[in-house]
Amino acid sequence: MQCLLAELDVPQREPVNIHHLGERVYAALSTVNHQTPWHGQLDTCGVPKGTFLLHPRPIFQQTVSLSGIQDLQADKKSGIADRLRHGSRRRYDLLKAGRFQFLDISELILTGVSLQYINSYVRLDAPKEPETADAPDKQQTLLPTLENLWSPGLRHALVMGNDGMGKTVSCVHLWRQLLDDPGAPLPLYVSLNEYNAVPSAKDGEPATEEEKHFIRNYLLQHYLKTFRLEPDDEAAFWQFLEQPSGAGAQPSALLFLDGLNEVTRDKGWLEKEVRDLRERCPALQLVVTTRYDLRGFTFLHDFARIDLLDLTDEQKEAFLRDAARKMEQQVRR
Repeated sequence: MQCLLAELDVPQREPVNIHHLGERVYAALSTVNHQTPWHGQLDTCGVPKGTFLLHPRPIFQQTVSLSGIQDLQADKKSGIADRLRHGSRRRYDLLKAGRFQFLDISELILTGVSLQYINSYVRLDAPKEPETADAPDKQQTLLPTLENLWSPGLRHALVMGNDGMGKTVSCVHLWRQLLDDPGAPLPLYVSLNEYNAVPSAKDGEPATEEEKHFIRNYLLQHYLKTFRLEPDDEAAFWQFLEQPSGAGAQPSALLFLDGLNEVTRDKGWLEKEVRDLRERCPALQLVVTTRYDLRGFTFLHDFARIDLLDLTDEQKEAFLRDAARKMEQQVRR
């Protein structure tokens, strides 16, 4: 997509033949990635054959620079950790400009959380569990709650809440917090609803690579801009995820697996990949978000459970006052 946008961003005086555009994208992408784009026409769509022409705007305004290609080439010369962090920033900016552009991550409207069970198994067959002496019900924000799970022994977290309670908003806000702190664990966000679209194996055939390694492939594609790593890079990739960051008990990375309840296909291979990541990467903290009532998901049984709490009246009033103040300022301008 970056190659396509870069080609479209080149000032043109004449209409662009889409076939020639495809050839230029193919040539540009082949120098920085292992992807093989295809361009052509659909012969079975039931319409006469022809050629699309893209007409330039009357007044051309450059919106996307060619730096996207240069960034990918520069990435190749950096270490895996730097490439992942650069890719995380790039992915965050892309989603904030697109899918998440309407998410309000104001500090005033962030819901609090309650760490329910830190020293016992998580039961997923009830919306709420009573407090225990081992895990007092203390409301705080998501980051310090996760930090409580870093020592002794890194624990994974299951963030639970009903629709509209802010699971994704909390993750995106924390993603930004971690990106802004160079000494913090690397945030890696994976949208699990995209697992629904990966190719499925036909009856009697073995599972596809996309099914078996969805999370790994997601990280390679969206954070490292590739579908395949060279052997040295592959070893460095796993070494980074397997080794602690060196900052005490702090994990090397936080992997947000957002929206488990949105996966509508069989989750068997996804569950296996989560188990494999837990075993292979002891310095990687998994943060899974989902709605309540996930009976049968035994691979989550020893996750620490974090419940999102309803907003307080004070939070709602503060947010409305802040919104009113901003509207008043806009009216005055």
